[in-house]
Amino acid sequence: MFLNIHLEGCDDNGERLESLAESNKPFGISLVPVLLAPNHEVFTSGVYRADYYYPERVVEILKQCAKMPNIVFGQQGLTHYCLPCFEQKDKKDPWHENSCLYQTGRAVGKQGKFMKEGRTLIEDKIGVSPVIYVAPNHQFDEFSLDATRELGYRYFAERAVLEIKSYSDDGQRILPERKVNESGQIFYIHYDEIKINSAKCDAILKDSLPIEKIDFGESFSLDRWANRVLVKFRKKMRDVKKKRLYI
Repeated sequence: MFLNIHLEGCDDNGERLESLAESNKPFGISLVPVLLAPNHEVFTSGVYRADYYYPERVVEILKQCAKMPNIVFGQQGLTHYCLPCFEQKDKKDPWHENSCLYQTGRAVGKQGKFMKEGRTLIEDKIGVSPVIYVAPNHQFDEFSLDATRELGYRYFAERAVLEIKSYSDDGQRILPERKVNESGQIFYIHYDEIKINSAKCDAILKDSLPIEKIDFGESFSLDRWANRVLVKFRKKMRDVKKKRLYI
């Protein structure tokens, strides 16, 4: 088993993160790079609250985590939002970046550009290079995968609606992330949800493996293709049901 923590909102100033690090169990921490840059325009333009960036104490804890061999780092895009959808956020969920359900796909070079910028931010601020790429909101396309291959990310996390095992897709090692209340082998949780799912997280961490010991199959099965189709369908239906978008 393996747990990947998506670190976005920090509701406890890093106390749980510090405790998890002290457990010495293998897990991942996936960061939103722009939250390491308090002076970025996203905090003055209304995209995020003015104080939504990672607190200074959390950054210091992350620097310590970067020195621990049991912890690996991931990256969630650069800014984790889509400008066209943000301008219509009353109808569309805007919290994606690599791929959008309503816009033309971004080419490999365009995706690679903001991926590199985000990676550089993490390297400069935390002192570690992320090995996992997590497409914001788990929305991605083949260009996203191609960009991560070109840039040398060792792992790519996708949302697993179906229970599928980790696998290799044209050389890229895929981590199919399930929610902690689902069955599976690879799990993810948003940091501020740990407090109400602590028992489940503890159970996963108890049997966790270092990421390099995860087995990756080579074939691309029908279940894996169906999973990607279902993920897109569910995200569009989410907008239909919650945002009153008609399609």
